[in-house]
Amino acid sequence: MIESFVGTPRRFLTTDEPGIGGRLKVRPEDFLVEELPLYEPCGSGEHVYLYIEKIERPTLSVVREIASQLGVSIGAIGYAGMKDKVAVTRQLLSVHLTHGDPHRIAEQLNVGGVRILWSDRHRNKLRVGHLRGNRFSILIRDVDVREVGRVKRILSRLERVGVPNFIGEQRFGFHRNNHEIGRRYLLADWQGLCDLLLGPAEVGDDHAGEARAAYARGDLDAAIKAWPSSASIERGILASLAAGRNPRDAVHDASEPALRFFLSAFQSAVFNHVLARRLDEGRFETLVEGDIVGRTDDSHNLFRVGPDELVDESVIRRFGDLVISPTGPLWGGEMMRAEGKIDVVELAALHATAVTLDHFIAAPVEVRGTRRSLRLAVRESSVSAGSDDRGPYIRLDFELPRGGFATTVLDEVMKAPQRDHPWGA
Repeated sequence: MIESFVGTPRRFLTTDEPGIGGRLKVRPEDFLVEELPLYEPCGSGEHVYLYIEKIERPTLSVVREIASQLGVSIGAIGYAGMKDKVAVTRQLLSVHLTHGDPHRIAEQLNVGGVRILWSDRHRNKLRVGHLRGNRFSILIRDVDVREVGRVKRILSRLERVGVPNFIGEQRFGFHRNNHEIGRRYLLADWQGLCDLLLGPAEVGDDHAGEARAAYARGDLDAAIKAWPSSASIERGILASLAAGRNPRDAVHDASEPALRFFLSAFQSAVFNHVLARRLDEGRFETLVEGDIVGRTDDSHNLFRVGPDELVDESVIRRFGDLVISPTGPLWGGEMMRAEGKIDVVELAALHATAVTLDHFIAAPVEVRGTRRSLRLAVRESSVSAGSDDRGPYIRLDFELPRGGFATTVLDEVMKAPQRDHPWGA
């Protein structure tokens, strides 16, 4: 099993520059994320677009509250991506409302921790991925502000060659085991999946210790009562088990989106290990025969790299300009396979988890698979130092394309030990 199959193996591109350490999210205002819309609303259509600013609110919680206040289903609301809870985040939502002035609709909403910055109408529902990227403004505290020069050198290199496009630990959950739950699903280990999801956790404390302990001793009714009402998937599976359903059927009673999230975490963990090996082998800044290459910002228009592509001036130029990048696997039954040594490495990373391609094909939930850029383009970066009532800080401002995690940049700058990771709050 690869490194006990952790979701985020610790690797850095800028190994020649020590990290500055520090702390993140000392207060929500230290972490600002601003969604960059893919398009502007046209002013007419069946959907009301709301550009919101939220503080310490998870996206889905806000979506549920807006749906309740407007009297629509949760499915009537669209969003381009999930945003951090412990942060100030600005993002676009769409609500399917065929009638009413969008400004008056916005005015009638009263959602705690949320401001509506503007509203308008558009023809289509907002879908996941309908964004150009995100703009970040982040304060790192408990640092020596004289390290600004080091941070600038790190960011300069990342802008030049790209940052390793690791999928951040947020994907793997508070207990860092979402990928293991997904692995159990693919292996049809239903009891193991239930034990991981509902039983005592090895990492993290989600204030559900009483519920987890009740499950471990077989008191399912007590476990259901102890879980908070927001834990819908846990409560749902427990209810099915308490009603006499076997673990397999209880899992399949859960919502498909929740199951897909765990499968996505598994795909992400394997991808991260492929990327980590690429860094270990010193191949991050080069094209390799057998690579599958796509656009750095979305991995579309994929093509395989053969001997001709390795000497093609257009390919070399676009690779150097971060327009195109090698991709890694998000495994599934229809994923485009690499060739030669690259395929061997990618397949070995999957098989090291005891999962094979046949497990994806046989999964009750369809998992097609896709590919993801191994490099991430960092744009419009700047670094400054300052001080406020909480003390000195170093501020980082930068843009990332959609799908990019700010952790990929911050890890290169901070290089904080994983056991004391500043993202843990």
